[in-house]
Amino acid sequence: MNDPCALLADAQQKYYNLVAGGAVQMVETPMLGRVEYTAANIDALAALILDLQNQCEAINGSTRLKRRPISFEARP
Repeated sequence: MNDPCALLADAQQKYYNLVAGGAVQMVETPMLGRVEYTAANIDALAALILDLQNQCEAINGSTRLKRRPISFEARP
C-alpha cells in the first residue's frame, strides 16, 4: 500500500485505538516498514500522521493552513 491517503486513514484509526486504551497498534508504511506503536510512543505515531497528511495533501493539490503560535504585542 503506497497511497499516503490510505495509509493516513489507517494510521489515524490506530491512533484513536491507542488513545481509547487499546493494545499495541501496528502500522506498515513503505518508508518505515512495520512499526508497532504503544501509549509510550504515541507521539511518534502522531508525527507519522502529520507527515502522511502532508503527503496526501501534496498529491491532491490541497493545502491546509499550518498552525503557528499566536503572539500578542502590547501597543500604547
